[in-house]
Amino acid sequence: DKYFDVVRASHILEHIEHNEHFFNLIKEVHRILKDDGEFWVSVPHHKSRVSVVIPEHARFFNSYSFDYFREEKRDGIKNFSEVNFEVFDVKFNLIRYGNFKVFNVFNPIYNINRAITEKILSNLLLPPEEVKFKMRKK
Repeated sequence: DKYFDVVRASHILEHIEHNEHFFNLIKEVHRILKDDGEFWVSVPHHKSRVSVVIPEHARFFNSYSFDYFREEKRDGIKNFSEVNFEVFDVKFNLIRYGNFKVFNVFNPIYNINRAITEKILSNLLLPPEEVKFKMRKK
């Protein structure tokens, strides 16, 4: 218990099929993190091509997915989780691999405001391939 300062999960959470397994993993990360330890997560954005073309992807994420684990209410929705994380950083990455990484010059624009990115940019322009979260154990 409370052993690690940081736990990283890079492109694994989208492969966890059953809710019970997913929530057990989140609880385990919470248990092994020191107080104020950080959980860093990278996942495909739910609107990206990468998110849907890989058959093993069983779970889909947007930039608000981990708000579920916040202690306080968001939009009047009570947190039903047994664990609490403060999401303190969310970043979009337009292109993760390949020849089109030149489009990453637009990452700063996508990262100005996540609501604008989720509601406008990812629908009208290019959806980000990846969302990165940094969360702190509460």
